Amino acid sequence: DPQLQVKSITSPWLVDTLGSMEFTPVLENQLVSAAVASGSASVSNWQGKKLATWQIFPDVVLGGSTRNAQAIIQLPGNVPKPGKFKLKTKLWGPFTLTVNTTHLDSNDSLITDSSQTKLFFALPYKPILGLAGLIFIAWIIKILRRSIFHKSRLS
Repeated sequence: DPQLQVKSITSPWLVDTLGSMEFTPVLENQLVSAAVASGSASVSNWQGKKLATWQIFPDVVLGGSTRNAQAIIQLPGNVPKPGKFKLKTKLWGPFTLTVNTTHLDSNDSLITDSSQTKLFFALPYKPILGLAGLIFIAWIIKILRRSIFHKSRLS
């Protein structure tokens, strides 16, 4: 029987190319007993090439409840710690975010319980908006100068 389901993935659909992206998978345990989270998350480009992969931290999800999944953060020389699913983008275009939950069956075979994908786009929208704002301000200044110049000519 499936242990945990990926209920949802909280993430932005538009990410700034020059920034970073964070996402949070929400896991649901539909069983009566508690289950340990297990699985992975990955980001792939439009060609299906994986650009980043994280393992889900083995938190306990109580029966009949949900829990935000955490990533395993491996620091050099330290015990793995729970952390955020975070990606420094420097990306451009459409990408797919995939989260899978897994468990071991009685034969120690890895079984995928649930999988969910979400599409997002990485574009340099903040610099574009900044440039558009500067152009708009320059346009307003030009209009004001014309209006002031026109009034001074009439006097």
